[in-house]
Amino acid sequence: MRKSSPSNGHIGNDSEVQYWRSIGEANDATDHADWSDKEFPEGAMELPEDFSRRDFLKLMGASAGLAGVGMLGVGCRRPVETIIPFGKQPAGYVHGVPQFFATARPTATGAVPLVVKSDEGRPTKVEGNADHPDSNGATDLHTQASILNLYDPDRARQFTKYGKVMKGGRTDAISELEDLVKENVPTAFLMPAGNSPSRARMIEKITTKMGANAKFYVHEAVGYAVHQLAATAVFGASVKPFWKLDKAAIILSLDCDFIGTEEDSSRHMRDFARGRKLAKNEGRMSRLYVAEALMSQTGANADHRQRMNASAVTNATGYLADKLGIAVKGTVTEPANKDWLDKCLEDLQAHAGKGLVMAGYRQPQAVHELVNLINEKLGNLGHTVEIHVSDTPPVHGNLHDLKDNLGNLERIINLGCNPAYDGGANLDWASNAKGKTKFRLSYFAEDESSDSKGVIAPRAHYLESWSDARTSDGTLVPVQPLIAPLFDGLSELEVLSAFAYGIGSSGKQLKKEAHEIVQGTLKLESGDASWGHFLHGGFLADSAGEKQNEIPGNLASELPPAATISKDNLEVVFTADHSVGDGAFANNGWCQELPDPITKITWDNVMSISRVTGENLKLSNGQVAKLTLNDRSVEGPIWIQPGMADNTVCLPLGYGKKHGRIANF
Repeated sequence: MRKSSPSNGHIGNDSEVQYWRSIGEANDATDHADWSDKEFPEGAMELPEDFSRRDFLKLMGASAGLAGVGMLGVGCRRPVETIIPFGKQPAGYVHGVPQFFATARPTATGAVPLVVKSDEGRPTKVEGNADHPDSNGATDLHTQASILNLYDPDRARQFTKYGKVMKGGRTDAISELEDLVKENVPTAFLMPAGNSPSRARMIEKITTKMGANAKFYVHEAVGYAVHQLAATAVFGASVKPFWKLDKAAIILSLDCDFIGTEEDSSRHMRDFARGRKLAKNEGRMSRLYVAEALMSQTGANADHRQRMNASAVTNATGYLADKLGIAVKGTVTEPANKDWLDKCLEDLQAHAGKGLVMAGYRQPQAVHELVNLINEKLGNLGHTVEIHVSDTPPVHGNLHDLKDNLGNLERIINLGCNPAYDGGANLDWASNAKGKTKFRLSYFAEDESSDSKGVIAPRAHYLESWSDARTSDGTLVPVQPLIAPLFDGLSELEVLSAFAYGIGSSGKQLKKEAHEIVQGTLKLESGDASWGHFLHGGFLADSAGEKQNEIPGNLASELPPAATISKDNLEVVFTADHSVGDGAFANNGWCQELPDPITKITWDNVMSISRVTGENLKLSNGQVAKLTLNDRSVEGPIWIQPGMADNTVCLPLGYGKKHGRIANF
């Protein structure tokens, strides 16, 4: 970075230009010398100076499994469904030559279509499926890192019951499932978010079979589903928005980091980049307005950026809606950023049908509902944003709804959640749900929700299991395994199959296996579709859902009351961490090594505040501070982040785990 000449304040010739590497150096801070000598600040590394990164990676050993040592004697095997003994070598197979298979990584709101490289039966590299109609071969960072999770040495390896290892492993676990299936008692199924059509079919069958005794709850630490919830409330049907940034001339982001931590960011980045290319847009490029509290990747790319407290975005959205004549319930006051918002709205109105207004997952549902109404008023529906019909089945609520209903339930079937870690401090899951979890799928041998109650089974990785999903544009994609479960783990779909169809006559296997269920879903979706072509191509052509771009009636949304933010009443914003997400990738060494794109920090999170807030509170960079919210406190280092809104504290999620050799390093 360049520093202005001290004589006149302007950049002069090369001989006068001074370069600096940090804000501290530019201000001649006294601690600059330490930063110049060491890559990391004091306390970030307690190992000896001669301890190299190579030695560190050897110690961690997170990639040792990937090198092919056979997972400590367990071995890597092809899926049983497709294995062919090498007495008769598979057609087209050559030793040492990698093979490639199409699959997909399920996410909370969709899926990432993939082509996975397999060396000698072991998945080694994932890339996007370039043949998919809306992929262009792109993936996100967590998809790239997910291959390492498959070989995580801290994965659950044994089936346990009441804390003791089940000698029969998977067979004994299926027998335990058989006993649970026979009892039709009030049961809560707690699941991670997902949009698998096969899972939806199992939920319908279980509901038909068990009646009112079956309740389904979905839990995610980060509420990406707010986009679909808001659209469903406005359009009166199960729908979700599909943003088309490449078609937008004017984009307004209301606390929406679509380039960074929003779901489907790889597609958003591609479309946004297309809209910025002069050669492909008749010499014009899209213009981006961003109103946000945090300094994000999207804000860093903005043409016009406005610092704004996250809670003030609610009032700003109401102000824009009111200016457009949309009825808004609740109090809307004139915002401090009125002039900026007026100019932004004027630009959007001048480009009616070519503008796009977006809200981020950190904003309440009322803001998202208003954003849908604003886009409809500006004529953007069907052009820069499409409303896709979703076949995600209705559920009975989230984790907090489950907590409120615990008194009416006899048991919980946990299909892969860790509520004691990411369910919220006020939930107190360990005490409230103690003894009620009769069966749980767990990805790790031990985590915050582990206890000695019920049966705990290893959860299969997506590269070890059969399923399906829909990408963000609604296209059906298969989730097919490239390797048999390393530890005989069970998948979510297999457990649901047990409750939907029961256990086979032998009592040792499911009556209907997961791949049969996925095949059945494909037949229902398209009766003449080829199963082989579906797996080979990695998607079902022309399977995107219907579109609904008309709002029935003039709906109004009620905004929550605006909060008064000041130096004596700070605002706290919880956000997904760029590297480890909500904590799902905290035990992944690749993600921990990835620097945050704004702060450049690795292996840790910080409490970020603006320079003005730091001066008001007499806090400096690296100083450990204590933050108290709702009678609960947390301590962490301060990070002075330029570009943040004043009186806002940013707390990234995903850290603070007690288990895992990488996450707890």
